[in-house]
Amino acid sequence: MTVLLTKPSNRRTPHNTIAAVSALSVGALIVLGSAVPAAASSADPIESTTQYVVADGVNLAAADLAGTYASSPGGPSIDTAAFDAAVFSSLTDQIALLRGGNARVPLVFDAAVPQGLLAVNQSDIVGYSSAPNDLGSFAANGAVNASTGEFTDLASGGSTVNLAAAFDGLGVSPATRAILSQIELQVGTVASKAEAGPYFGASGDYRLEGLQLDLQSPLLVTLPDLVDAALQEATALAAAALEAVAPGGIIPLPAGTLPDVPVYIGTLGLGDVELQVTAPNFDAVVSDVMNAPGGVVVVSDDGVATVNLNTGEITIDLALLFGGDVNGLLENTEVFTSANMASISSAVANALSKTTGIFAGGIVNALHATQLGLSVDVTFTAAPNPVTPNLNNLVVATGTLTGSGSLDDFANGSSLFTSSLVQAPGLPACAGPVFLGLCAVSTSTVVGGAIVAVNAAVPTVAPPAVQAVAAPLLEALEQAEAQVIAEVEVVVADVYQRITSAFDGLMPGLATVVINEQSTPGDLGDYSFTVRAVGVTLLPNFPLTNRAHIGLASSTVLALADPSSDIVEAEVKPGSALTVQGAGWNPSGGWVAISFVDAENNPVGDVINATVAPDGTISQTWIVPSSAHDGVLTMTAVQEGLTRTDTVSVVTPVVPPTPIDPKPALPDTGADSSLMTLGVAGMLRLTVGAGVAVVARTQQR
Repeated sequence: MTVLLTKPSNRRTPHNTIAAVSALSVGALIVLGSAVPAAASSADPIESTTQYVVADGVNLAAADLAGTYASSPGGPSIDTAAFDAAVFSSLTDQIALLRGGNARVPLVFDAAVPQGLLAVNQSDIVGYSSAPNDLGSFAANGAVNASTGEFTDLASGGSTVNLAAAFDGLGVSPATRAILSQIELQVGTVASKAEAGPYFGASGDYRLEGLQLDLQSPLLVTLPDLVDAALQEATALAAAALEAVAPGGIIPLPAGTLPDVPVYIGTLGLGDVELQVTAPNFDAVVSDVMNAPGGVVVVSDDGVATVNLNTGEITIDLALLFGGDVNGLLENTEVFTSANMASISSAVANALSKTTGIFAGGIVNALHATQLGLSVDVTFTAAPNPVTPNLNNLVVATGTLTGSGSLDDFANGSSLFTSSLVQAPGLPACAGPVFLGLCAVSTSTVVGGAIVAVNAAVPTVAPPAVQAVAAPLLEALEQAEAQVIAEVEVVVADVYQRITSAFDGLMPGLATVVINEQSTPGDLGDYSFTVRAVGVTLLPNFPLTNRAHIGLASSTVLALADPSSDIVEAEVKPGSALTVQGAGWNPSGGWVAISFVDAENNPVGDVINATVAPDGTISQTWIVPSSAHDGVLTMTAVQEGLTRTDTVSVVTPVVPPTPIDPKPALPDTGADSSLMTLGVAGMLRLTVGAGVAVVARTQQR
């Protein structure tokens, strides 16, 4: 932005940069020598001043706080200063947020309390002011080079503006503070610079490396407890529901529920099934979720909001509201516009809603980890075999098949099964034919081998066979899962709705934040221009507000068009030369027309055109006409409507009479002495007359 500051003269009301210093803080530090005041401003047409912190009602222009001042022609032409964080931290000034000096809060923010408005943590803060000549001034503050004032990357860190300091002034209720107890604006590394010239106006620029809002929510910290309470209720309901359908957790299933299982040399027959079900337990869901490495941190889809469920912190990346970069914005860009507020609330709600999914994952895990037990009466029937014809199709072994595992294990066929079989009673002693009274294959040997084979096969063949038992149970539990998650979703939604509602209600009345804050007139009064990287106004709309303002990295310039033109000589004579010299003229404004008039305003001589040098100076010779009369001449220099004048006296020098060479003494002739007396008297009259003429000419000047 370019602001024209041109003014036709230098009759400007002086503005004192060091005004109303607090008697107990900055003023005391100055008296004690802990802070050095920056130079006060003058009525010079070219001025420059900077401050890192500007706060209403408190003067912070001290050099130890990076306050600088320069001016021309009065000087100093350049001034630099560095910010002393220790000096700032020791200040005890207070800011009145309401009229009448009410709702006073400390200027310096102590995060441990928390109390106060501003903490400065940026390193390498420099103030730079320059007013080298009558053609311009330059100011820079913040992360700038101490030699040139240009932006630098050497600085790091930032500043914190504690917006919650205005809670009392705004009358925020305890109920709202239980939702949002702290709101801080985190300002990254900042800098600003401004430049002005009497003929090209003023312009400013800024640098801002990041801007975010930190919210602290006591309500958010309680969300895990609220979810846990809902899950405990769900656990009780699930246990009651299970007891209603399966007293003692036992579900009997009739024979035939599970199909027989072929096992090598026979068939494993499955009889009555007894299914033991343990009620789902959600006791560890919340603790497992909250104790996960890194805690529970969720980010909105657009990246604007980050929520930490463990600490109750909500971080809003305000830069993302401006495309990811808060540099290059138009002057006086407001941060908390209606559109941005809607985006922030939406992002917070979106991030918080993701906590439902995190808890839902724990719920699903708990449900699928539900423990099952299975007990089945089994028989083993030998398959027809020519080697053991006496056992063909006979039940050769009986016993029990048991299985255990989670619901997922059963459903996936990965449960653990074992069997305990013994030889069935009443079997023939010999499994095959008897030769010569000898039994080639004894039943005990065959059945014993079969039992070993079956026991070895059961862990592999049984789990797929019992998958059918788990499927209906899994379906039922998934329905319960959906109901439990829905309950958690209600709890989470209530929390984020209360948080966003409190935020939406607080921010418009709490503060306005402006990036690239520019003002005309600026801090140097009329016709000056100021740019700040960031400006914060507290309680902007409150009826009794003092509209307390804090600005960071302020640069102010003033450059009025106030050229000069002076005649070097005090007195000239007709036909002689005089010299007109001047400064502060516009090098791009063309010639400076110089003309002369006498006391009766009659033109004298020709108009001459003086060329303006690149530094704004002029130097022109003018020949006084030989016809010029004695008296005062007025010189007028004009360029683009700007006029400057000076005067000079024209005096024609008096030429004394030519002295008469003395004659040789004549001999005494006896002439009458009265003639001699007459000659002497005549000579006296001539001398007196000449003296009168000289006096008369002198009075005409």
